[in-house]
Amino acid sequence: MLEVLVSLLLLGLMLLFFDTAQYAAWHANQSAYELTQATQQVRSMSERLKMLGGYPDFKEQLSIWNQENQLILPNGKGYVSGQYPRYSIQLCWDSQGNQRCIQKGLL
Repeated sequence: MLEVLVSLLLLGLMLLFFDTAQYAAWHANQSAYELTQATQQVRSMSERLKMLGGYPDFKEQLSIWNQENQLILPNGKGYVSGQYPRYSIQLCWDSQGNQRCIQKGLL
């Protein structure tokens, strides 16, 4: 009887370990996915700014881009500063309770 209880305890501990490992893998996968999506969004805005050239009013494109950011990333919000041809693009989002940001300078 004691052997059965010890075996069940060991089995329970192994299952708990596997569950913890699976959660850590899911968390890492989710973070990588969000970073990939954010990188693609920054590239998208970079291409839009290049396409607009020296057009001074890009607020409409920024608004559209931020609507996309909200759909793709949790609490995604992008910022663009600078003037043509030197822009700085920053995109921030909430990743499992932590705010993450990426930034790109555009020349």
